[in-house]
Amino acid sequence: MDAIHGLARFAMNNREQVSYPEVSEKGFVFEAIQMGHPLIPADTRVCNDVSFTGQPKVMVVTGANMAGKSTFLRTLAVNLLLAMNGAPVVARFFRFSPVHIMSSINIRDSLSHKASYFYSELLRIREIIDYVKACPQTLVVLDEILRGTNTKDKQAGSLGLLEKLMAMKATVVIATHDLTIGELDKKHPEIVINHCFEVELEGDQLVFDYQLKKGVSQKLNASFLMRQMGVID
Repeated sequence: MDAIHGLARFAMNNREQVSYPEVSEKGFVFEAIQMGHPLIPADTRVCNDVSFTGQPKVMVVTGANMAGKSTFLRTLAVNLLLAMNGAPVVARFFRFSPVHIMSSINIRDSLSHKASYFYSELLRIREIIDYVKACPQTLVVLDEILRGTNTKDKQAGSLGLLEKLMAMKATVVIATHDLTIGELDKKHPEIVINHCFEVELEGDQLVFDYQLKKGVSQKLNASFLMRQMGVID
């Protein structure tokens, strides 16, 4: 009852920002217009349109540091959870197919379990694979996976994992700095779609608009930030 009451208060307090979603029974469908994160205040929230359907499907989200990739993943997953619980969502329009959700976000190492960051990542990824095998109707949300290893292994491992999930007919949304992941659409044009968040440089300031765009990101900002903070010359 407490949970239902909380959802009712959310609906009442956000009547001007929310809508009630439509349920689709036609395979996998995720369509949203002006979708935003419910925990970001309405006066600062940036909303985006997103649409992807079918299985398998992989949405690759590239972009610079702080451009909005991780927030977008959370926005998508939180609104889908709200929808599947019968609550309104922060969107002008929202249509979805009920799915299981598995994610690899904010993985941590563990001294008590003697697990390094990379090993913790692998354990979570294996758990996701086992889950998808048992429940193919699963949305997999991955945020910058395999950060605990070198660039070459990270690239090969990420591509291999996505190929495996595609073979298992999974639906995947992955945020990554690795622009080569975006090249998967050349090999799987009917499955892989690319979106990105870009950054603009105005004078000596980075400007983020947090707007989701089509294609692979063309702009990086890590070295600029390091110079601006005096970390490198």
